[in-house]
Amino acid sequence: MTTLRKVALSALLTVSAFSAVTFTSCNKSDSACATGYTGSKCDSTFSDKYVAANYNVSETKDGVAFPPTFTCSVTKASTNPATTVTITNFGNSGVAINATVDNIGNITIPTGTAIGTHTITGSGVLTSNNITFTYTLSGGTSIYVDAMTRL
Repeated sequence: MTTLRKVALSALLTVSAFSAVTFTSCNKSDSACATGYTGSKCDSTFSDKYVAANYNVSETKDGVAFPPTFTCSVTKASTNPATTVTITNFGNSGVAINATVDNIGNITIPTGTAIGTHTITGSGVLTSNNITFTYTLSGGTSIYVDAMTRL
């Protein structure tokens, strides 16, 4: 190989390597985004996956259907909207609660959240745009499961 070819090949490889580094540094990985944000431009929030105008909810209590079915909505919460959602009419109570969400489909009711005179303990998972919540109310032993189907 001639010296000119070696220099040209070396220059080409240098430019290619520089271009590859520059190109990949323009796209952020999710780990480079602030907490609660995702995407190549960090322009999506964790809560985006959960937000829907309405969900139809079927509830069970201790494994037995607990009618009637009802609707609720999930919106971004006013505080920490990237990682917190507000669920209206949670458990058909007429009360709105906040829950924290992550990027892999987990949703958690914070400790101390109240519905009337009861506190709620529970969590859920988002699968195919639907949420399944399992929760208990203080002072009771019943386990409630809400199957929330996005409308």
